[in-house]
Amino acid sequence: MKINLGRHEEAVADLDEAIRLQPHFAGAYITRGIVKNHLGRKEEAIADCKTAIGLGRDSGDEASASAAERVLKAMTDGQPP
Repeated sequence: MKINLGRHEEAVADLDEAIRLQPHFAGAYITRGIVKNHLGRKEEAIADCKTAIGLGRDSGDEASASAAERVLKAMTDGQPP
């Protein structure tokens, strides 16, 4: 995965495409939020996590909603997600 290689901007572009193709996939928003947080784009990262929480809840995917909540809490507490 490009994020593991430090290719964060490319990872965001790939995740943008994944979201374009599957706009209701909460996992892509969570991952994009984590990558954006690494890039210092905290407000965008927070927005992605909030979107993932909503998508998870709307679809009954509590695991994704909970994961997004944990990542969001870490970000807002200043911890690495």
